[in-house]
Amino acid sequence: LTNLKNRRYFTQRSKEAWDAFQRYGQAFSLMLIDVDHFKNINDKYGHHAGDLILVKIADILRANLRSSDVIARWGGEEFLIFLPELNLHESYWVAEKIRKAISSFNFYCEGVDISVTITAGIADIRDCTSVEHCIHSADKKLYRGKAEGRNAIIK
Repeated sequence: LTNLKNRRYFTQRSKEAWDAFQRYGQAFSLMLIDVDHFKNINDKYGHHAGDLILVKIADILRANLRSSDVIARWGGEEFLIFLPELNLHESYWVAEKIRKAISSFNFYCEGVDISVTITAGIADIRDCTSVEHCIHSADKKLYRGKAEGRNAIIK
């Protein structure tokens, strides 16, 4: 649907990155993004509209990230992004740029404008004991952002 990398590819790439971090100190950050109120969008406008939104978000992600970054569709409306050589602060500004691009985009489907926002959690591998720990940390931050009102980036 989105022509993004899948979970299996991302897992392999992140394992290689973990090995490089362990051996050479090449750090990276992970960003986990969730589309706010996506179930409501599907319920109100239909799955076709939801699919179009996911495709456009994938396009926005590609347009706002570097070619060295890896974007994967992680779950239904979740995207996981591998950001090589970026620390937490740098990754925050990348995420904020993406958040603004999505929230200001005019999602238009079958005659209807649909407002879309995202919430993201970011984790730096230097604060984690494994890639899985880093993903879990980003996930916890993501859900903290949702609990605090959504349309937010938590680092």
